[in-house]
Amino acid sequence: MAGTCRLHVHSDEVTVYFVLPPAADPVAAEAALDITGAGEPEVEPLWSVSGEQLFLVRLPAGQPGELVTVRLAGPFGPGGEPVDLGFEFERVTTPRVVMEYRYDGGEWTPVEPGSTLPRRPMELRLRSEGGADLAVIAGYVSGAGLPFERQGGEITIRLDSPPPHLSLNLNGILADHGLTTTRSLLELFTGEEPRLSLLDPVTGQEEALGRAPVNIYRTLVAPSGDRVALMATDPTDLIRTQIWALDVRTGDLHQTGIRLTDWQYRIYWRPGELVVADHDRIHRWQEGMTQAEVQVSRGTAFTALSPDGRLLAGITYDMREEDEHQLAPGSIVLHDLETGEDRILAERQVRVRIPHSEFAPWLELSFSPDGSSLLIREPAPEFGAWRYLRLDLASDSLEEAPDPPAEAQREWVPGPGGFAYRVQDQVYDDVVVLSADGAERQYGSGHVAGWLPDGRLLLIRWANSEWLRYPAGP
Repeated sequence: MAGTCRLHVHSDEVTVYFVLPPAADPVAAEAALDITGAGEPEVEPLWSVSGEQLFLVRLPAGQPGELVTVRLAGPFGPGGEPVDLGFEFERVTTPRVVMEYRYDGGEWTPVEPGSTLPRRPMELRLRSEGGADLAVIAGYVSGAGLPFERQGGEITIRLDSPPPHLSLNLNGILADHGLTTTRSLLELFTGEEPRLSLLDPVTGQEEALGRAPVNIYRTLVAPSGDRVALMATDPTDLIRTQIWALDVRTGDLHQTGIRLTDWQYRIYWRPGELVVADHDRIHRWQEGMTQAEVQVSRGTAFTALSPDGRLLAGITYDMREEDEHQLAPGSIVLHDLETGEDRILAERQVRVRIPHSEFAPWLELSFSPDGSSLLIREPAPEFGAWRYLRLDLASDSLEEAPDPPAEAQREWVPGPGGFAYRVQDQVYDDVVVLSADGAERQYGSGHVAGWLPDGRLLLIRWANSEWLRYPAGP
């Protein structure tokens, strides 16, 4: 097989997927890739539900008019058949829709994604960039019931009483060069912006810390209590997660630069550092960084961090040997965060279930308190049944372990001041604190982000929480 495909591509970051037969060598294929005109591209192997060798090539953003070539040549076809496949990309301006606002006929100002504006009469202006069809945009605006005027290449919307939340998904609109709009999920929030606060359940006093990102759906407090990781939906993208770091002492928010497209990530705090394990990529962020560092591992699905904060425990597996119970042989991978090296244990002695969906296989792992062993919960042949193993890290020996006690049915957020929970199974709801003497007190609507070691409760208050967005699952 041979040939070259010529395409227009966005001036934004571009991702190219290569799907090779199961018998192909992904390491050799990655080495054989020839990429020109793309700055510093990133190559990432991926998991495939059908057993093929799948990896992506991520091309950084470039300028309209630039040419990028990607070619793969070698024995990577079915049965080792030689292939010589190439792509020639010509970059064009990424089509998108830009939203701006103004009050009282003043200057037009871009709506910053995730921001909250004062609720007062305003005008919105939608502009097409990169050739997006304005007539189609006007159709979406009309379908949303918004009165508008169209003049030239602009659409103006007058809002005498702006709603608390306005959303226009203008992704996927065709432009004249054949590409479609991207990063054009336009949202407008008005009124009270989300804010962080610290509640003392003993005194009832609440201290304001400052603003919070919109659409926070998960949090993790560092053991020291001085840092909190905030997981929020990217305000311009339905499928991405942004991760922020909060300094509780000052209220300062930091963007870590970590953006994820999958829910199957794990996040950990170690002294002075935030660690996010996403498949075989491990993101590491420390205060002062604008972009987290990334380590690559032979393992994936890292579900446990050792008590000393040094080792991540994950798995590797061979789905080509899946049996009739959808189980495949796997091994334990210990990734050393200090050296970046991997250690393979219990090689092919554990089993993982192949889900045959967009989710990747994983095992629930946990370290013993002293870090000397690893408890493994692996699936049994019968669906819904489990087998527990204990792995001694020094000797690399496995033994069966007794089943742990049944987990509690109600999930509480424990802390030194008692327990906190939301009345309903929602991220934002009525906050209730159950004290040690059994008394319950309510503290209004909010998101319970976690307890601090000093007994205070970190809350997120957001009047617009009714429109909370989660990243789109697979």
